[in-house]
Amino acid sequence: MFGPSLISASLAHFRAQEAEALAVLEIYLNKASGVADHSGIVDEINKWCRTLTEARENITTLQNLIANSNDVNTDTDTQERP
Repeated sequence: MFGPSLISASLAHFRAQEAEALAVLEIYLNKASGVADHSGIVDEINKWCRTLTEARENITTLQNLIANSNDVNTDTDTQERP
């Protein structure tokens, strides 16, 4: 279905987005000095929550594609050929 390098690159991309979102949210939620004089903090938290959710959904989607691809490959490999 997809080349392993492409899947690995996509997973790495979304895992990096997930890590970045978690780091930013940790700063906003746990370190008052990181949010000093930040008037749009709620909007920023909402933005990074969306980024985190999207990254995690994309990781799950790719993992499901990999699992389904393996199932399809296994099914077609074990079928009898005429």
